[in-house]
Amino acid sequence: MYLKKIFTTIAVTAIAIGLFISCGSVSADDTYVTLDINPSIDLTISGNDKVLDANALNEDGELLLLELDLIGETSADAIEMIIDKAIDLGFIDIEAAETLVSVSSISANAELGETVRTRIKEHIDEAFMNRGMMGKAVEKAFDGSTVAQAGALGVAPAQYNLAKRACELDDTLTIEEAVAMTPVELMARIKTMKQENKDISQALKDEFQAARDLIKDEYQPQIEALEAQIATLEGEGGDTAALEAELATLLDEFHAELELLRETYHEDSVELQTQTRTQYNARVSENAAAVEAWRTQTQTRKSELEDEIDAYQHGTENTGNVTTTQNTSGTGGN
Repeated sequence: MYLKKIFTTIAVTAIAIGLFISCGSVSADDTYVTLDINPSIDLTISGNDKVLDANALNEDGELLLLELDLIGETSADAIEMIIDKAIDLGFIDIEAAETLVSVSSISANAELGETVRTRIKEHIDEAFMNRGMMGKAVEKAFDGSTVAQAGALGVAPAQYNLAKRACELDDTLTIEEAVAMTPVELMARIKTMKQENKDISQALKDEFQAARDLIKDEYQPQIEALEAQIATLEGEGGDTAALEAELATLLDEFHAELELLRETYHEDSVELQTQTRTQYNARVSENAAAVEAWRTQTQTRKSELEDEIDAYQHGTENTGNVTTTQNTSGTGGN
């Protein structure tokens, strides 16, 4: 279809430019990882165990990453920084009887994805052990809706979530097209579209996507109708120049409206940044005294609880009576 040809050309060109100007291209050795504590975030981990990208998947994730620069860190160091910041902000309750961190991963190679997921879980367990805390990493349990939608499209839930993330950032991509792409292609698309598009605050994400869908619903039937006319005329050997010009104009209008929408929500997002900063500072201040006192007892706790924590982390998993509440407002939430 003519529209798909245009969108494909735009997307391929964008990816080529984006990967050229980025610090390094996405490769088959990279793995997409999601972490859910209460904040939900994603990480792209390179084949040599470096963090290439880190993104918030919900509002709490934005707070968590506000002052964290994880790019270039090893996965072990990144996990240490994430756990520490989650404690500072009160997302991990230092008085909790149990804390779980859910982990999922996907890579071009299933074995590599499993290896990275295991490594990340080990780092999380070690981070809790080093702090004398009853905490551990667990396999992400996808909700029924995600499992059903992924199954209907013939992919695993982790692949579906990665595809969904790409669709959030790329106006031209449908979920059906996204699930047919490889993890490497999806990670490349996410990386490129992040660079090219203005960030939209997670607080405005659902509202933005609903407004974007309204624009698509208005334009896509007109676009598809013109495409059908062009295809019919081409089959009859007719001149399609006038229809193609009309379609090009319609596409320009479509993309102009999407860009205007992004600009509007970007401006609103900038205003929210001040509120986010205020909220961040308030959470840190609220927990500072208790966390500082708790940290002075780290070695004592570790010595007293080491065997108990080890048994807890390596025994039969028990996900009941969890004191941390999973926040599912982001893509990676469930």
